[in-house]
Amino acid sequence: MGDTLTFEESEKGKQPLNPNDPSEELIKNIAAWEMLGIDPKLYVLEKSKDDDERIKLLYKLKEEVDEEPESETLSVDAYMKRKWGDSLRKLESSFIIQIEKSTGCLAGFFHWTEEEKETTATASLTRKQCWEKAEQFLQHVFPDYTSYLQLEVDQENMDEELRDHEFFYLPVYIGNIPVNHERAMVSVSTLTGKICSYMGVSYEEILELAERNFCPVLTPEKAFDRYSEHVSIRLKWFKDLDENSPVYRLLYESTTTCQADVPLSVDRNRELKYIDACSGELIWQKV
Repeated sequence: MGDTLTFEESEKGKQPLNPNDPSEELIKNIAAWEMLGIDPKLYVLEKSKDDDERIKLLYKLKEEVDEEPESETLSVDAYMKRKWGDSLRKLESSFIIQIEKSTGCLAGFFHWTEEEKETTATASLTRKQCWEKAEQFLQHVFPDYTSYLQLEVDQENMDEELRDHEFFYLPVYIGNIPVNHERAMVSVSTLTGKICSYMGVSYEEILELAERNFCPVLTPEKAFDRYSEHVSIRLKWFKDLDENSPVYRLLYESTTTCQADVPLSVDRNRELKYIDACSGELIWQKV
């Protein structure tokens, strides 16, 4: 592929970035990673953006010599194709990369080619084979991912339907405890086996959270008892949309809104959302 670097050679790309210098050397190293498929003979860094936490890079195909338009192509369609067609093609064939500044780790990646969009070929790789590709990718960009990420289990047989891309979601776990709203995503082309996109998580935040020594003061049983003290049941009409003709059903619904015996000085228009495992504090949320 040209002047690419092996993973071992690119390890220096994981050094923290100088906030005052985006480190062009690091950018070149990451761009040259063979697993990202960026051929320096074909692609050039067109734009970089620094938002204090991440460096965002856009690699596009190198400019080619524009040919003179044919005299007969003077229609509106031909004009739009000349004006926008090539730009759209290059955007769709470009690479978008995000790097976490504090750690130098790959935080995001996107690549999708027009050729894949237009191909009529059917999927050649199974979901299992695509996961093997995704796993190889993760081992390079996040070597210790198995310590913090767990692959979501498919809820159904995903191999029954042919798809152009397979998506894999990996929630973050610290000490086998899931981190709310934090997960990585990898998508793989079933046609080529190439990585199409990657949405990572902050490696800096993972390490900070892993270093904290939280110790719950409540057992799950005691937390449940505290929660059940605030649970009540109420009747409510619900429209059942699963029926052929929607019908209303009278159902009991559980709620944790404030009870009538709560002092008037307390906002009753709220529900119990969480219980702090380390302090036992009840955490309420407005409804």
